[in-house]
Amino acid sequence: MATTAAGSALAISAVLPSRADLLGYATLTYLDIGGLEKIGTYGGTPATVSYQPLRGARQKRKGPTDFGGLQPKLAPDYADAGQALLAVAAAEKRRQFAFRIMLSDGGIRYFQGRVFDFLEAVENAESILHVTGRVEINTPIVKATAAQPLPDGYAFVTTNDGVEGVTTSDGFELVTTRVN
Repeated sequence: MATTAAGSALAISAVLPSRADLLGYATLTYLDIGGLEKIGTYGGTPATVSYQPLRGARQKRKGPTDFGGLQPKLAPDYADAGQALLAVAAAEKRRQFAFRIMLSDGGIRYFQGRVFDFLEAVENAESILHVTGRVEINTPIVKATAAQPLPDGYAFVTTNDGVEGVTTSDGFELVTTRVN
């Protein structure tokens, strides 16, 4: 079902999960990034690997996946802890950070990445001063979908790498199967 982005949120954690699955990400503490106007487009895209045989049509295959990145836009709030951590992350050269996107439909997205930019922008007289960031994603995006028709206290989840499972309402039990 289609819904608006109103109510969606982006958060950052300075701690990486002990395991890169729903359970690992859900146990972290995140700081919401305030003043968020947009999160941006994200998701994995495989590289196109092609060759041209001497006889026949060009052949194309999927190569390594680029997990993409975010381009968040926000109103600067120098007292906001989430924005402060995003700025610190931009200054870091080697560290990755964990991120959580809370969607307005109840879905959650988790991933790890590096913050490359945290830039102030002054555009025109009819615009708000804002900050743009650039977060490059380095891991598969773990998706927790909004509750599906399951018994009370259970939710269905699917990750990008083909793992499906059922979580209990406490959020810490995960039964998974790999879907081929």
